[in-house]
Amino acid sequence: MVELVTKVRKSGFTLAPEAGSEMLREIIGKPYSTGKLMNSVLSIVEAGWKLIKLYFMIGQPFEEEPDIDELCRLVKDIYDIGRRTHGRRFELNVSCAIFIPKPHTPFQWCGQDLEKSIYQKIDFIKNALKMPGIKLSYHGFSASRLETVLARGGTEMGRILYEAHTRGCRFDSWHEWFRFDQWREVFENAGMDLEEKATQWHDASHRMPWDFIDSGFDRQSIRESYIQAQQLSLSRNKHTTEASSPEIIRTGKPERKAPHSQKDTPPENDTRVYWGFFQCIGPYRFFSYHERTAALLRAMRRAGIPLLYSLGFNPRPKISTTTPPPLGMEILHDVMEFRLRDAMTPDDVLHRLNRELPEELKFSRVSLPAWKSLSKPIRSATYIMEIPEKTQDRVETISLEGCTFIDVDDPRIRDLLFPDLKDSPYNCAFIHDMKKLNHSRLKDIIKDLYGVEMFPFNTYCGARVSWNLDDEGTNPLI
Repeated sequence: MVELVTKVRKSGFTLAPEAGSEMLREIIGKPYSTGKLMNSVLSIVEAGWKLIKLYFMIGQPFEEEPDIDELCRLVKDIYDIGRRTHGRRFELNVSCAIFIPKPHTPFQWCGQDLEKSIYQKIDFIKNALKMPGIKLSYHGFSASRLETVLARGGTEMGRILYEAHTRGCRFDSWHEWFRFDQWREVFENAGMDLEEKATQWHDASHRMPWDFIDSGFDRQSIRESYIQAQQLSLSRNKHTTEASSPEIIRTGKPERKAPHSQKDTPPENDTRVYWGFFQCIGPYRFFSYHERTAALLRAMRRAGIPLLYSLGFNPRPKISTTTPPPLGMEILHDVMEFRLRDAMTPDDVLHRLNRELPEELKFSRVSLPAWKSLSKPIRSATYIMEIPEKTQDRVETISLEGCTFIDVDDPRIRDLLFPDLKDSPYNCAFIHDMKKLNHSRLKDIIKDLYGVEMFPFNTYCGARVSWNLDDEGTNPLI
């Protein structure tokens, strides 16, 4: 992998050990040995990297003083390897985030570390890593504290958020706007102790406010992972060895299961692959790519469609999509590929999906894939836009490689428009050939049409009509 990455610009190589000691990494479900980590570092610096970024988390459940010592020792060992290879040119950026317990994770029952303890750990790390070439950064305590309370809160947080908003608490992710004193007052006025809520621990049998939500992770599996972490912590404190307590060491890695246990996952060559053709119009054109994908995935889960998930501690649904258009631009015919655990008829998938989606995000068709790679055969895309009158006169004079302007009444356009778009304000259409050598970027085309680099969705309308399997737009993928 390192050899492949060396082909790109060496701005910095990022590693996320999360914890300094092997035991704590085992407890949090990332059982990566220090020896393997150091071998990776050696390969990285020998491949030419002079900057390594390390990400750790402090204040984790079951963390002890030796873990912080190990963190500092690990950083110093990596520093020594880099300096032996590159001398003073080698640098380390070390980032320490404060642990925040999150819903639907094995540590959701854990409280955040005490304020005094967190600051002691930060001070210890700062003093231990005062070395030239090491840059240390850490997240602010106040913001982490507030995020913990909000993340673990129930319905009572609704009035807290409303009251804080009325007091002017906005843009809190920007430190110059963050007003922790105002948040403290809001909690006090509501009769809540912010510190107590953030640091409170619960038994694994305690029902949390979000238990009624189906997150896709089995609650019993999460609970078992938490109990395993407790057992590992106890085994460390009792100085037990693998020989005396093999069952704990062997099951120490917490497992999180995706919906419909991954034990039922079929082999890769037996998975069911589907293509879904959908639209994104109206107010949903203001959804970002991630928001649109999340909305479609939620609809699939509500519809009971058995998506196939990746394996590992953080399972992800196996889907792939095409390149999104600029924000604010409608999509008339787009396609996404998704894999299912169990076979379903395309018509059944289509019916279930559309039952859970608004009209503006409906699917027009679900089919089995026509070829192996979704995006490889795509050559061009067809766009329609509303452009200012002053630009209409010079459309014919615009000459951009890979951009062919066509009439909006061309069959390649009109045959693909929905009935309610026949009388739309669109007055410009073009085919964007993305496979042509030295083709113009969509950004360049928009700049020539509007005089700005980003699509001006607050003034004009625009839509990507379809992806095409040729460079003339006569073979749309719909």
